[in-house]
Amino acid sequence: MSALDLVVAGNLLVDDVVSDEGSARIGAPGGALLHCALAAALWKAKVGLVSVVGTDYPTASLALLASRGVDLEGLRHLGAPGARVWLLYENGIRRMIPHLGRPDHDAVSPTPDDVPQKWRATKALHVAPMPLARQRAIVAAYGGSGPLVSVDPCDHLTADSLPVFVEMSSRADVLFVSDDEMTIDGKGEVLSRLARGGRGKPRYVLHKCGREGGTVFHPDGARTPWRAANATTVDPTGAGDAFAAAFMVALANGASLEHALARGAVTAAVAVEGPSSDALATSHYETLAAREVAYCRS
Repeated sequence: MSALDLVVAGNLLVDDVVSDEGSARIGAPGGALLHCALAAALWKAKVGLVSVVGTDYPTASLALLASRGVDLEGLRHLGAPGARVWLLYENGIRRMIPHLGRPDHDAVSPTPDDVPQKWRATKALHVAPMPLARQRAIVAAYGGSGPLVSVDPCDHLTADSLPVFVEMSSRADVLFVSDDEMTIDGKGEVLSRLARGGRGKPRYVLHKCGREGGTVFHPDGARTPWRAANATTVDPTGAGDAFAAAFMVALANGASLEHALARGAVTAAVAVEGPSSDALATSHYETLAAREVAYCRS
């Protein structure tokens, strides 16, 4: 088997989603890995997942991933129900609240040892949102060792945590940051500092701003804005994960920054057009490719 295009390390969670308007979707398959994998597979990428999965995670979703060619060898089975979270949307802000009596976030987050040895030859490794200590460990083990490494934080970027983010980003190639995770003054200067990295890394820091698009911060101080693709938003859950996976697959396969941003933008747009992961699960490569062409021409 040829090398994977993308390995994604992170969580598979059961979500109870409550929207701004008060509608709810209970027991939805979720977790960043589900959205990342479906998004990358839509672009015909070879994807492997690394996670810890509970017995209550919907088997139909795992079967769907397998049917899309996603390699599930990196899943470690917990042997008990996994983590379950409330996703509460209010005034455009998402809050994630764990259910009581369930395993904590650390217990369902993978370690570097969970990554199959044969996957070290992957083109890219995306470290999806999970506790910062677990992200640091995986980046420390794989950053600079071959694959392009990207990180999408879960912990907030604050004045106290900034040194940790700087140290971690010095080993990564791409860092994704959104306003939801930044509670720090002088955001522009902080993002520029992270882009400068420590040893010539990261290559890019992407500041994601949802419907506003975002800005890429470069190591030399340059900034590249991108715009969001047109979409009718039903549920924003998973949009950032879909963007990150599509972006990294494109970048790892030699695409330009602009091309990778276009792929990320249109994939995120598809992700929000259905509840949970439904839109990604029912879309097709031809649909995304056509939307990418239209995005680049507009």
